Amino acid sequence: MARNLDDLQFTEMPISELVGPLELCVTPQEPLETLENYLVYLNDSSKILSDEEFTLIKRITIIYVQYASPPSVPDSAVVSLGGYLFFWFVLNTRKTTRELLSTAECFVDELTTGSGSGPYSATIKEIQAGWEGWPNLRRFIDNFESMVCAMAWELENWSRHDHPFDYYDQIRTHSIGTQAWFDAWRGIRGLGTPLHRGTEIRRLEYLGRKAQYLANDLCSLGRDLRKGGSSSILVHHHTKALTLSAAIRQIEALHDATLDEIVSLVESIESAPDIPEAEVWYANFVASCTAGNAQAMALAPEYYRRLRVE
Repeated sequence: MARNLDDLQFTEMPISELVGPLELCVTPQEPLETLENYLVYLNDSSKILSDEEFTLIKRITIIYVQYASPPSVPDSAVVSLGGYLFFWFVLNTRKTTRELLSTAECFVDELTTGSGSGPYSATIKEIQAGWEGWPNLRRFIDNFESMVCAMAWELENWSRHDHPFDYYDQIRTHSIGTQAWFDAWRGIRGLGTPLHRGTEIRRLEYLGRKAQYLANDLCSLGRDLRKGGSSSILVHHHTKALTLSAAIRQIEALHDATLDEIVSLVESIESAPDIPEAEVWYANFVASCTAGNAQAMALAPEYYRRLRVE
């Protein structure tokens, strides 16, 4: 299933050299119930969505996550992806909420109404049938496949920490699931190739994926430790022979430096002469996704604390 991704230019290492094939299965119901409860908590905390908007966003989020997460993925990973999607809508669609929600709902329908031998093949068939006019359709499909395969590698190597951090970084920047989402919205907004500021935007996409997996790992470390899961912190801890607290501090510093570079890149893209408006929108979209994920992760520990109390 995994394809050679050299021509996509968003990774230094083809994912096909790292992982094997996997058929995607629908996420089990229990993590989805945890996610739904978490979305209710997020909405109650933000208090800026109408009931109608929240119901639609919740439906879109849960359906997307259901098809983007393989079985046995930790609850914290399912909740992380859902939380980031939720806050993307909250942060980035306030001026055009109705238009974008309508478009997103059509996209979700494409993901969930197909027929085939399984959810993954049905998804790809529906995308190919319904979105042949997409710029970068092949890129989206390849990135969706690489995300699933990288998730499979993580599940099969959950307790291993003997790979160098750079190797783990390549896996995590695929398995986080963000690039396929970025590509979907590049298609929705009609961004083709070549891009006016393509080098900077590819770097921005990578940093967005990296910042999100680092934030997720910082948020879910306690749960991952209890369940024997892997994270960038644990990889740092083992491969660099650091104490756990020192590894956490290093990951926090890496996360903050990544966010700083995102801000600088967006400012550079916005100030570039003759840059298309769609590319400015997309640069801010990537930054908004990253900010949304950070907000969701900041609220997640409090949510889990309440669960333990209750």
